[in-house]
Amino acid sequence: MNRNLLLAFFASLAINLVLHNPIAVSILNSFSLSLVLFAINNKSSVLPLFAFIPLYYFAPRYLAISFLELFISLGLIFRFRIFLLWIPPIILCILLLGSIVNLPFSFDHERLILPTTEYKLAIKRQSDESLYLPYKLRDPFAVGFGTANSYLTNLFSFITIYNFSQTLLFANFVLAAAGLFSKFPKRFLIPLVLAIPLAGATKQPDKTLFLFTARSTLVYLTWLGINKLNLSPRRYLIFSFLGLIFSLYVWI
Repeated sequence: MNRNLLLAFFASLAINLVLHNPIAVSILNSFSLSLVLFAINNKSSVLPLFAFIPLYYFAPRYLAISFLELFISLGLIFRFRIFLLWIPPIILCILLLGSIVNLPFSFDHERLILPTTEYKLAIKRQSDESLYLPYKLRDPFAVGFGTANSYLTNLFSFITIYNFSQTLLFANFVLAAAGLFSKFPKRFLIPLVLAIPLAGATKQPDKTLFLFTARSTLVYLTWLGINKLNLSPRRYLIFSFLGLIFSLYVWI
C-alpha cells in the first residue's frame, strides 16, 4: 500500500474517531475506503481527499452491515462475475439498513409502505371516491393507483440532489453523475440499482442510509468523473471547495 492510500486510511480513521465512532466501525470504514481506492487507482494524490466523503464516516447500527459493505467493496476489486455471490450480501445489507430485517433475523413489515394503516385507509378512500368507474373496477384501480402513488412519492423524496450531495458531497455528486457516461462494467451499478428502488418501498425517514450500500459504486463513479473531466489534483480541490461553498449557500 503506497503513501496516498495510507494517508486516505488514516485520514478516514481520524475523522471516524473524532466523530466518536466505535473503533471497529472506524477501522472497517477506513479499510473499505482504502480497498476501493486501491481498485480504482493507487497512485493519485487526489485519493486522500476521498476520506472526507460522509458515507465513509457513517456508523451503522449493526457491525454486520460494515462487514457486508466491505464484501461489496471486494466485489468491485475482484470484479465478481458470479452475481449469486455478490447480490445476496447487497440485498441483506439494504434490508438491515432499512430496518426491514433486524438481527437476529426478524422481519419488520411495518417498515414497508404497503401494509400500513395509512396506506389501507388511502386505498379505501380512493375506492369509495372512484364513482366514475364500474363497481368491479374500483378496488383494482384504487390499489394500483394508490400503490404507484405511494411508492413514487416515497421514491422521489429520496432521489434528490440534496440527499446525494449530503452523503457524497456536492462536487463528488456532480463528478459521479459525469462518471455514469464513462465506459465501465455496468454490474458495478448493482448496489445502487438495488438500493434506490427499495428506498421507495420503506418508511425509513433517513433514506440516505441506503446509499451506504452503494458507497463503493459512488466513489468509483466519482473517480471516473474525475478522469472524464481530466481534473488534476489542484483542479479537483478547487472544484470540491466551490462545491462546498455552493452547498452551504443553497442548503443554509
